[in-house]
Formats: sequence, C-alpha cells, structure tokens
Amino acid sequence: MDENDTMRADLAGNPEPPEPSPPAEEPTAVVQPPPVYASPPPPPRSPPAQPYTVAVGQPAGPPGIGIAGFVCVIVGLIVPLVGIVGLILSIVGYRQAKRENRPQGLALAGMIIGIIATALGVIILIAIIAVGAGGSS
Repeated sequence: MDENDTMRADLAGNPEPPEPSPPAEEPTAVVQPPPVYASPPPPPRSPPAQPYTVAVGQPAGPPGIGIAGFVCVIVGLIVPLVGIVGLILSIVGYRQAKRENRPQGLALAGMIIGIIATALGVIILIAIIAVGAGGSS
C-alpha cells in the first residue's frame, strides 16, 4: 500500500493503519574477480628475411680513367697534344677495366680513336715538314 491508499482508508473511516511494508532489501553485489584469460598465442613465424645482396666484384660501370681517356681523345681531334694524353689514359683505363672485369667499351673506343688520330697527326706533321723543307731550296 502506498500513501494514497492510506489516505483513502482514513477518509473511509477505517481506524486501522495500513500494514507497513517490509523494508526493501538492498541487493548484495557479489564481486567476482575478473576472468583470467590465457596469454594470446604467439604470432606465426614468418620466413627469414632475404638478405640484401650486392654483386661484389662487379662494379656498375667502366673505370673513370677510361672515360677520361675517351673524352680527351675526342677533344684531341681538335687539339693534337690532348689526343696523345687521351690515348695514354685510354690504354691505362682499358688495362684497369680488364684486370677488374669491368666494362671496357669506352676505354677501347678511346684507344682506337686515339691511335687513328695520332697516326693521322704524325702523317700530317710529316707532310707539313716535307712541304716546308721542299719549298725552301
């Protein structure tokens, strides 16, 4: 019974007070420990990583001295003394490339052009000397 029922009973002339309701029981909370979970399984093993490899003993390009010789020989087509220096550099670069098992193309091209340019330079020099010597007698 609630308060409204009590008031109605008093107005109706009932001298008895209503029965008191028993006190509400507080629910007792049972504290349970948190569940114990097993540790997660280890992650699957991945295959071993492939090592980063570099080809040892095989550099990427021709030796720099062979390239320098080739460039000097090309310039030597215009300036003769530079061509002789280019021929020497090309020979050294070719031998170095062959010894180290590296590309030899530019050094070989420098040697060939240097030999031809030097031979033509010598022939032209001889011709100039012969024409100069023949005209003065």
